[in-house]
Amino acid sequence: MNDIRSTSELDPEEKNKMTEPSGPIDENVMETCDGGNSYHNQSDGLLCVPLTTATHTLSIDFVLDRAYHEYRPSIISPSSSMVPRMLAWMQDVCKGNEKFWILLLSLGVANSADASELLCLSYLLSNQDFATYMLKDGSAGMVAAAAFFGMLVGGLWVGTFADNIARGDSQTHPFAFLQGRKPSLVMGLGVNAFAGIASAMCPNGRTEVFIFFRVIAGVGIGATVPPLFSLASELPPPHVRGMAITLVASFWMVGSIYVAVVAWVLLDLFHLSWRWLAAVSVVPSLFGIFLILAKVPESPRFLAMAGDYPKAATSVNHIMRSMSSTGRPMTAHDIQTLYPQQSSVLNGSQNGEIVVAPRWTDRWFGRMSQLYTPYLRGTTIPLQIVWFSLCFGTYGLVTWINVLFVAVDLTNVHANALLFAGASLPGNLFSMIYMDRIGRKHLLQGSMMAAATSLIFFAHYSHKVDTTGTFGRTLGIVGSSCAFQAFTIAGWNAIDTLSSELFPTAVRSTGMGVCTATGRIGALLAQLVNDALIDRPAGLLLVASCCLAMGALVPCFLARGGAVGAGDLSHQPLSDNILTIQNTTTILKHSRSDTDEALQQIDTAPQSIRPVSIDN
Repeated sequence: MNDIRSTSELDPEEKNKMTEPSGPIDENVMETCDGGNSYHNQSDGLLCVPLTTATHTLSIDFVLDRAYHEYRPSIISPSSSMVPRMLAWMQDVCKGNEKFWILLLSLGVANSADASELLCLSYLLSNQDFATYMLKDGSAGMVAAAAFFGMLVGGLWVGTFADNIARGDSQTHPFAFLQGRKPSLVMGLGVNAFAGIASAMCPNGRTEVFIFFRVIAGVGIGATVPPLFSLASELPPPHVRGMAITLVASFWMVGSIYVAVVAWVLLDLFHLSWRWLAAVSVVPSLFGIFLILAKVPESPRFLAMAGDYPKAATSVNHIMRSMSSTGRPMTAHDIQTLYPQQSSVLNGSQNGEIVVAPRWTDRWFGRMSQLYTPYLRGTTIPLQIVWFSLCFGTYGLVTWINVLFVAVDLTNVHANALLFAGASLPGNLFSMIYMDRIGRKHLLQGSMMAAATSLIFFAHYSHKVDTTGTFGRTLGIVGSSCAFQAFTIAGWNAIDTLSSELFPTAVRSTGMGVCTATGRIGALLAQLVNDALIDRPAGLLLVASCCLAMGALVPCFLARGGAVGAGDLSHQPLSDNILTIQNTTTILKHSRSDTDEALQQIDTAPQSIRPVSIDN
């Protein structure tokens, strides 16, 4: 390997750059991490491979990456084609590492509750009994918008408490029980399950009561998304983080297929009341609560930022064991060395210094204001615009898809809706395989433009005079709608990954909450617009297409740390605070592929090369 050289072959300046850590790391941690760069050759001594930027805030990422690659086959690399990467993943699961994937699948089940709850409403709106007994004139748009309004509140307010790690006033804090990613996620799922069952028991004719419970269900869903994707980005190793987040996000498809099958069985085959569908749709939320409590640890980065070093070490070791790592477990002392004086969250910023706000309200506003500092507003504002356009163009149609199929005179609506839901599979597979290969931004832009194009064909066939026969028109409508679903799913996977990675740990859940809340505004407006345009399907589809096309241009302006074009962290470690972004933006801008290249070198290196032993 020409790119792997021993220390004696390096220039002094290059040697210092590769091996000198920028943070205070003691000998035990240096033995474990060596600044994230050292590998041992049995015949030639020390080999220096630049796995990560050598900063103390990135060492947890290094430990997890090394644990993941300890026994991984060499075919796992971003340059591998789809089939070898899928075979490598299957081999990985079969080699005793299923606990790591079960951890991610548990998060996926929690994510499926989002789709189940939202798409349930699509089937209710197209159900004749529900329209007769629950809807008043002009209330369909309000019913559809209710959940999105609740999601706006849940994401913007409740979800941001997943970043609340201040510990000094935990006894007086009114939302102390929400501190942390895992408690916030469980609480959101519980609220959604309660509201779903309550809406199923709503009396006939009481539309306002049904809308109220739909708002509460939306609050629960909105509260789950920020902590869910914060965990999905903070638990996996950097080198497979894109695939891991995509796997979690892909369970939106599972939820959509679940509710489609249940609706078909309950409403079409057994002709049961819509109330059964509303009640059964909460099953993913209840199952998700069980799995999160049983299988998912709290984020070690969050615990380290909170100053809870023993629990942070326990969490890291739990993840390492789930990947069958036999290395030395991390200790509380290791974590404390990596995260010195992290006893409270970044609640305000003055010249990059930590400012601890005295009250929980001040901390909430402090976290919100950080998102619009010079080092983060280039990330926050473009992401908000993309979330708005994507939610307007997708949630607006997904909620009304069954009504839209009826409006364009399709028969067997539920069968077509099942095909529409199943079209998520190719989008999920493509994004899972290629997320780490082509990058988040490129995947996001390409999928949004392709989805916009699909809607143009959808509008064409829905407005087309029947000259090719009913079958040809039906095939065109179903085919273009399924293509739209596949492309938008790939776009959602990309934006979920991009958003959860770009915000630092201290405000990651808050940033996700602000972005999702902005998206809910777009989805809410789409419900009202679609309600007004449902009698003109072609116009409705073209409006959504234009919104998606405009949103596809915005990722070009994503910036990180003030550097335009740096808004993609494929294979790169996460940042923990704004100060980290300031110190590493320039390095990451010029060496974005260092981690990827180093791990490819390790995968293809001779068998004599092994990671430095961390066994006691």
